[in-house]
This record gives sequence, structure tokens and C-alpha cells, in this order.
Amino acid sequence: MQNASGALPVAEQDRLLSLDVARGFALFGILIINSTGMGLYEEAGFNYNAGGGEGPLNFAAWLFMVAYGEGAMRGLFSLLFGGGLVLFLARLEDKGATNGGDIHGRRMLWLMLFGVINAIILMYPYDILLQYGIVGLLFFPFRKLGAPWLALIATLLLALMTLGALADLGSYSEERAEYETLTERRDAGEELNADEIETVEDFEDGRDSWQGTDEKKAEEAEELRNSDILAFMGRAAGEFGDFLTDADFWFYLMDVIMMVLIGMALARWGILFGQASAWVYWSMLLVGYGVGLGLGLWRAFDMWRFDFDLGALDIHWALYQPRRLFLAVGHFAMIHLIVQAGTFKALQGILAAVGRMAFTNYLMQSVFQVLIWYGPGLGLTQQLERYQVLLVVFAIWVFQGFFSVFWLRMFRFGPLEWVWRALTYVSLPPIRKNAA
Repeated sequence: MQNASGALPVAEQDRLLSLDVARGFALFGILIINSTGMGLYEEAGFNYNAGGGEGPLNFAAWLFMVAYGEGAMRGLFSLLFGGGLVLFLARLEDKGATNGGDIHGRRMLWLMLFGVINAIILMYPYDILLQYGIVGLLFFPFRKLGAPWLALIATLLLALMTLGALADLGSYSEERAEYETLTERRDAGEELNADEIETVEDFEDGRDSWQGTDEKKAEEAEELRNSDILAFMGRAAGEFGDFLTDADFWFYLMDVIMMVLIGMALARWGILFGQASAWVYWSMLLVGYGVGLGLGLWRAFDMWRFDFDLGALDIHWALYQPRRLFLAVGHFAMIHLIVQAGTFKALQGILAAVGRMAFTNYLMQSVFQVLIWYGPGLGLTQQLERYQVLLVVFAIWVFQGFFSVFWLRMFRFGPLEWVWRALTYVSLPPIRKNAA
């Protein structure tokens, strides 16, 4: 097969270390968040009282996830995806590709297909590749937009999502007040109508799910542990179909669009590529972590102060997007400054290798987690405490770190990166380092 345009995949020497290290860091951080959701009772990810054990180690693991990691690692990954779009399209133009739109379109369509495979065939419930592919296709016509326009659109989306969440502020308190009124009437002997009975049952079901009653935990464990592969794939397909037709799909798509646009703007300004002054990165670090960590610790404190009552999250759901954006920016600034300082060289090398093979490692994590936590594998969900889940995560980190380093000593691309490139360019790029 031949590549009609002459455009080739990015050469190893053209890579940017900060981007690769940040991508590896984000990928490892995402593994913490997703493993917590899969390894424990689902609601225990946020609700410390809903499962995962007690004691300082478990509380520290919960605090780290809620204040530092949740939402922000995925946000960082989306920022880097946006920067990657800018870099990829710019390099196509620099190489004189006459069919850049075709190449980019194939790349995004294959990414979407891999996302569907990840969600259904690999049975992974937290796939993000489909949304990335959709966003990549949507913004190809706007690839020439300058950084100010990209930042403005992203800011408007951020404001829209935040204002929408603020408009819903207090809804849980209203639902609880209505529930208490209805149950008082019922207990006084008054007969409720069908709609009122449904309101009571829905509230109790949501409350029990959040609190993690024994019945809810047993129901979830039974469903996740005792399914064979075909049954589990059918369940995954059903959930994926429900997600595509649910309002949450559009919320997450808007979430990804906002972060990707900011990543594209930071790339246009040269910030993602290390072309800004040191004070810019220090400002990003201080402001990003100051606001993001401040909001995260406030959220954790409120949840602890109100004994993990669901109503304590009201204002914090409204501040979800600003918190994760500031944290993601702080994460990137921290990584860039560390890379520029030349510290932790060995760790940088490992994270960079993981980041260069992010596609392979992301899908590998899907397989590992399903086989560890769910019925088609070991079925360990709800069997470990919170800190023990992190030990499993660390073991996956170690494996993926060493695997990525040793693989890239012999090969130019990760295995799935090579497949993706071959499908994108409709050619077979040499994979061995000593190949022509």
C-alpha cells in the first residue's frame, strides 16, 4: 500500500518530552480513578462511608482521589488531546500533505471505532475514545481558529455548564423535603397516588444507592462478579446504548469539547510546547493548584463535615468544571517545570514511554481492569479495601512502565499505535528501529 500524500507519522526526534510525560502521568492518574470505581462499590468512589474500609490509609486514598485526581486527570488528558490535534494537523501541513482532511478523518473514525470496541468488546465502562473521535471530527473545519477564539468558545461552554449546574442548586434538598412530606402523609394513614408512590420509591432507591446499603452492594456484586463473557458483553452493549441516548452523553461531550478547545488554545499560544516564559508556567501552577486544590479540599471537608450526606455535594457539583480545569492546568504546569528542571530523570523516562504508548496502555488498562474486577476474570470487585485497590493500580503501573520502556527500545511505536497509524495513513510504516 502507498501513501498518496507523502505525509508520514511523526518521527521520534520530533516528539515533545513534556507532552509525553504529561500524557503518561494523566494515564496513570485515570487508572486510579477508574479502578476505584470498578474495584469498590460504585458510590464508594465519592462516599467514603459507602465502602472501601476505614482507617487513615483508606481515608488518605479517598482524600487524594476526591481533592486531587477525580475529573482532573481526564481533563489533563483532554487538554493534551487538543494539543495533539493542533500538532498533528500542523505537521501534515508542514509536510505538504494534499489530503490532510482525509488522513485526519480516517484517524478520528478509527478512534471512534476503537472506542466502541473498548466499551462493548473489552467491556470497559469508562471509555472516552468515542467522544475524542467525535470532537476531532467536529473541529476539523475550525482548525484555523486562533487561540483567542478557541479560548472564548471554551469559556462560554464552561460558563454554560457551570450556570446550568447552579440553576439546579438545591434540587436534592427539594426532593428530600417532598419525600419527607409524602412519607409523613403515608405514615399518618393517607393513601398516596401512583405518582407519589413512584416519587417515594425513586428517592429511596437513590438514597440507598448512595449510602451503599447491604442490599445494594450485594445486588451490584452479584451482577458484576457472576457473569460470563457473553452475558457481560451483552450488559456492556446495553449500557453503552443507554448512554448514547441519555442526556449524560451530551454533557460529557460538552465536557470534552471544552477541555479540548482549551488544549488547542494553549497549543496555539505555544504553552503546551514549552514556548512560554517560566513565569507563565509558575503562574499556571500556583493559580491552578491554588484554585483547583482549594475547591477540592473544600469539597472533601464538606462531605466529611456533613457525614457524606448527598446534599453536601450540591454546590460542589456546580463547581465541578472550574475545579477540574484549574487542577488540570496545574498538573501540566507542574510536569513541565519538573521536565525543564531535569529532576526525576528516571521517572520522566518511564512516564514518557507510557505516554508515547498511551493508546496501547489505555486499552491495556481496560483489559486488565475488567479481568481483575469483573466476572469474566477474577471478580475481585468489593473484595479489597480502598488502599489495596491502589496496590493493584501500582502493580499495573509497574508493568506498563517497564513494558513501555523495553518495547520502545526495539520499536518506533507501540503495537496499537502502529496499527492506528497503518489504518490512518493506509500504509505500513516500519515499526522496528533499525528498519528503513
